[in-house]
Amino acid sequence: MTISNSASPSDIEAQKSPPVKTESIPQKDGVGEDVPLIQPACTPGLYGYDETPEIIRSPYLLTGYRLYYSWGQCFRSMFQVHNETVNILTHFFGGIFFLIMMIYSATLTARVAVAQCIYCFAACTLLFASTAYHTFSVDLPKYTLFLRFDLSSICVLIALSYVPPVSFGFLCYPTLVTIYLVIIIVLAACASVVCILPCFLPCRVLRASLLLVVGWFALFPVGNAVYLYGWAGAWPLASRLLIMGGFYSVGCFFYLSRIPERFAPGKFDNWGHSHQLWHFFILAAAIYHYWAMISLYADQAAIGRC
Repeated sequence: MTISNSASPSDIEAQKSPPVKTESIPQKDGVGEDVPLIQPACTPGLYGYDETPEIIRSPYLLTGYRLYYSWGQCFRSMFQVHNETVNILTHFFGGIFFLIMMIYSATLTARVAVAQCIYCFAACTLLFASTAYHTFSVDLPKYTLFLRFDLSSICVLIALSYVPPVSFGFLCYPTLVTIYLVIIIVLAACASVVCILPCFLPCRVLRASLLLVVGWFALFPVGNAVYLYGWAGAWPLASRLLIMGGFYSVGCFFYLSRIPERFAPGKFDNWGHSHQLWHFFILAAAIYHYWAMISLYADQAAIGRC
């Protein structure tokens, strides 16, 4: 905001003051008068699209934005109704699920336990970072901080999701396992650095496309498996990775297209909007991948691959 040098002291003070909400109060003669509410517009609460900073708000979601919350109010809002409630709870309970699965994985045979515990750690990292992002992003500083954590955790999950399928799919080829894991970790690390650069934080389409491309690196080990084992022999690995990739890709479609809210702005503010669907597909993909990798190891062991 720019203050003119020629303005009067009262004008200058008015420009410095925060905007104040007003409410039309009926008078005895039936004529309404706009009077200020008791508290200014920086009061913690739920705000509309036009009152919310551009970088925080989402097109087609017109209400339910939390603003000016303290850390404690953000935490308590996890179980209140607003346009982030479903985003928060899906990944919060998903994170708890993978903590339980990590404990369960530790009881499995050594090779499976190590790979599955690493994967569960990555899933917990993503799900709890996402929970924090959606819980505390109520102003620009918190939004920027937690968005960086959220994007970095996605790259962690992408990289470590490869540990079980590559380890189990190439049981007899430890050198290949090492090569593929090093490549995907380097790719994910580079993607993380790019995504958290200040110039890329507002570029959601570019970020999502980059992460999707890195995720589909899976086609290379699948092709390698076809070369080594033939189509029939590679199918246990290929089918599971394609299904997992399909979950993520469909979720990414909703995330990028903003369907269904783009066809009915304001109708899906709290329930059923695209980011919630994106969260459900992420969680479905992560849970499917966990059990698919256990069954993949069983299939590989059954046919005597090392």
